[in-house]
Amino acid sequence: AGGQLAWQNLTGVSVQGSTITSTSGSGWGTSQAQTLQSLTGDGNMTFSPGDNIYGKMVGLMAPSHSPITSYSSIDFALYLASNQIQIYESGGLGLTVGAGYSGGDVFKITVTSGVVKYYQNGSLLYTSLVAATFPLVGAMAAVTSGRAINNVAFSSAPILYAGGAGASGSGVVGGAGGGGAGAPSGTGQAGAAAG
Repeated sequence: AGGQLAWQNLTGVSVQGSTITSTSGSGWGTSQAQTLQSLTGDGNMTFSPGDNIYGKMVGLMAPSHSPITSYSSIDFALYLASNQIQIYESGGLGLTVGAGYSGGDVFKITVTSGVVKYYQNGSLLYTSLVAATFPLVGAMAAVTSGRAINNVAFSSAPILYAGGAGASGSGVVGGAGGGGAGAPSGTGQAGAAAG
């Protein structure tokens, strides 16, 4: 089963239908959200960037990392940088796996028997060396305002996450080459100081 996801623990974002957009801040930790639904077994998460503006990270994380405080809370993330696609896992790795993307591209993160794989338009970008454990919720973080993602969906049988509700006032809304260590910057260069 799939369908539109509901978002919770919203900080500096707005939700309009199937689009979630960062609305505030400059720097990681100012715009983020996570899905109310979770994957409890093999499945995948898909999304489209909606545009080719850098500075957005989307992926899967353990509900125990809730609420998101920065991109490093996301266990398995695709970072859409400036003319680059990078993989970040729990804030580390910063591996460049692609050069460029467009708003209509479809990205997918799959989990099968604990193995996480990242895809762009059906082409494999990277297979993680870190084993995933369930449940996993969807998550997004952005480095500054005006960063959007579209059509975020799970396929398998997602369930509603019944764990902690997160910070007060958060609410729920329906609707290849190596990089360096450190935070992704606003310009998309891995290893630079946070933008």
